[in-house]
Amino acid sequence: MIRLLLAASVGALGASVALALLGFDQVPTETAVAVTGSATALFFALVVMVGALAPSAQTSRVLRDLDAADREDRIALAQVLFIRETGTEINDRPLCELRLLVAPRDRDPYTTAARTVVGVLEAARLLPGSVQVVVRANAARPEVVLVPDPPEPWALQARSDTRVRSMTSAPEWVEPPPRGRTRAGLVRIPAVLFVVAALLGAGARAWPERVQLQAWAAGEPRAELVGERASDEYLTVFEPGAARTVADDLVAAAGVSQLTSLSFYGTYAAADALTSPGATTTDSFWWSDGVAERRGPTLIQPTAEGLPAALFDVSTLDLTPVQLLVDQTPALTGIDLAAADVMVLVRRATNAAVTTPTEFAVSVDGDYHDAWITADATGAVVAMEGGAPGSPAALAAQANG
Repeated sequence: MIRLLLAASVGALGASVALALLGFDQVPTETAVAVTGSATALFFALVVMVGALAPSAQTSRVLRDLDAADREDRIALAQVLFIRETGTEINDRPLCELRLLVAPRDRDPYTTAARTVVGVLEAARLLPGSVQVVVRANAARPEVVLVPDPPEPWALQARSDTRVRSMTSAPEWVEPPPRGRTRAGLVRIPAVLFVVAALLGAGARAWPERVQLQAWAAGEPRAELVGERASDEYLTVFEPGAARTVADDLVAAAGVSQLTSLSFYGTYAAADALTSPGATTTDSFWWSDGVAERRGPTLIQPTAEGLPAALFDVSTLDLTPVQLLVDQTPALTGIDLAAADVMVLVRRATNAAVTTPTEFAVSVDGDYHDAWITADATGAVVAMEGGAPGSPAALAAQANG
């Protein structure tokens, strides 16, 4: 299972890199690569650990019944030909690979390899040329495990042996791995399952980008899609046509189209509307992630006399200027919208220069500069102030004193 998870994380990491190169990064590229890379490293480490622990698990099983192994002639003496560290540590002890010359009682001597965790005390005991007691898990196979605390008769033989200690070579005994297992002792997994796991990991990573990828596959230019994505990250409500959709959702939630204000904030929107048709009170409504809901009475209720002059019917109002004004704002104010808070307020006209019943007021709050733009219901700009030095908004404010 861990190896399949590793294959899935490798697939996800590959997809993250591919999406970063293509520029489709709904999930931030740095985050996606960091997360999938960390997961891949974690699962790789687990796979290495499982592979390293497999011999230890086998050792535990084999050493449980040494009496039976002795009766079946599976215990033998073995000379250590050489020992080396594998680079893996378990509980701060190195996992070592040994080359052994084994002299069993039921067959001719042979050489084989074994792995074991070696502590400080064991290292002095396992020097090349030393004779150790080993046991085979299966009499028909060459694999052996070291017996750290052998029965006394075998320990005595190991200490006094001269025959095995004097051997210099023996044929290699090689057998294919047990059925259904790898040479490391792990369960053999069909290659197709690794491929499927990798594809599932890649698919999971690509899922947030499916709309962009489908459009790209359908033939839309990647440059345009990437440009749209860059804008969408901070202007989702200001997409073409989005303002009308948001307004219609708010009207549906309110049950009326008579509003006193409608505000767009890039990723969400708010409106103050009549509590019910013909009412003289207003409630606040909120739109976010495609859902509009009633939030309760507005904090400041309009007076009965002033309410008619504040109302406008949003269902008959052209909201195209919302997106158009936002698109013009960077050029008019000199402020980068990617690092600014933008709000577009729709209300009854309050600026004397506006000749239409309603107006659009754009507020931009940047890191270093703020700006305000007022336009009539057609989107024509009638007033500006603030903005970066030298911008049209700043020059307009200077011209008007």
